[in-house]
Amino acid sequence: MSSYGADIGIDFGSDNVRVYMPGKGVVIDEASVVVFHRETGAMIEVGDRGRELLLADPGSCVPVRPLVFGSIRRHDAALLLMKRMIWRVLGGRGFTKPRVVLTVPSCPSDVEIRAWMTMATEAGARSVMLLEAPMAAAMGADMNVFDARGQMMVDVGAEVTDIGVIAVGEMIVSERVRTGGRAMDAAIQKHIRADKGLVLGDMAAEDVKRRVGVARNGFEPSSAMVHGRDLETGLPRQEAISTEDVFEAISGKIDEIIEGIRCVLQKVPVEIGSDISSHRIVLAGGTSRLRGLSDAISEGVGLPVRVARDPEFCNIRGIGKFIADIDPRMTTAIKSV
Repeated sequence: MSSYGADIGIDFGSDNVRVYMPGKGVVIDEASVVVFHRETGAMIEVGDRGRELLLADPGSCVPVRPLVFGSIRRHDAALLLMKRMIWRVLGGRGFTKPRVVLTVPSCPSDVEIRAWMTMATEAGARSVMLLEAPMAAAMGADMNVFDARGQMMVDVGAEVTDIGVIAVGEMIVSERVRTGGRAMDAAIQKHIRADKGLVLGDMAAEDVKRRVGVARNGFEPSSAMVHGRDLETGLPRQEAISTEDVFEAISGKIDEIIEGIRCVLQKVPVEIGSDISSHRIVLAGGTSRLRGLSDAISEGVGLPVRVARDPEFCNIRGIGKFIADIDPRMTTAIKSV
C-alpha cells in the first residue's frame, strides 16, 4: 500500500476519464460523457457505453459533458459519471468508500476546490486529495519535480491548456488557458464552413486535424477527404481539406497557447527562466501530438521544447506515481478535511 494509502486515482478530463488502481495500473479509460433520455431526463448510460448508445440512437439521447474549461458545469452529470466509475472499479461493492486522488486544472479557485471535493465525496470517496494537472503530468513525464531548478510543464488538453512551473515539489507559477484541442476543432469547423460552404461534424473536424493538421508552416502539403453537409443544398458532400486549410483555421489557437506560456515565463524570476531553458519545456496532453506544435511553441517563446512519452497518459501515470510513493516534500496537493 502507498504511504498515502489511496485506493484509486482519477484523471477526470473534458474528453476522457481515466482511473488508476495500485497494483493494476489504468483500469478505466473512457469518454467523459453522460447520456440522458431526451424525453424523461433520466440518466441512461455513461462513458464509452453512453457514446455507443448515442451513435446507435441519437434521436432519444442527449449527451452531456460534465466539464467546461476544466470546471464542473453539470454537478449532476459529473456525480453520476464518477459514481459509476468508482462502482465499476470496486466491483460493485457499494458499501466500500475508497480514498481518492483526483487531478484538477491549474489555479483552482476556492469555489472549484469545494465543487470537486463535494462531488467526489458524494460519489462515495472516504477522503479526497486534489493534484493540479501540471504537477501530475510532470510526474507522469518522469520529471524530477523535487529538483531545486525550475521546470515547466504544459498540458494541452481538450478544453484547457494547463501551464505550470515546478521546483522543489511546489507549483511556483501556474496558469490556465481556455483553449485546447476542442477549440481547434471548432475553429476548423468555422473556417471550412465559411471558406468551402461545408458543415463538418465534431468527429470529422477532429479527424481532419489529426490526419493533416499542423501547428506551423514548413510541412509537406497533404490533404484528406472529409464528409459533411453542403451549406446551401443541405445534402451530403465530401471535400478535400489541406494542411494549409487546417493551419489557417487553428493558427490563432496556437498563438493563444504560446501567449499563455509567455505570460507564465514573465512571472518567474530570471534564474528560474534559465533553469527552464536548460531542462526544456515539456508538453503533455493528447493535443501535444499535433504535428509541429513543439516547434511552434519553441519558436514563439525562444526556448527548447519536447513532447513527453505517451503524452495523453501523463496525468494518470503521474497519479500512479504519486499514490505509489508520496513524498512529504509535496506541498501542493490539496487534502479534504
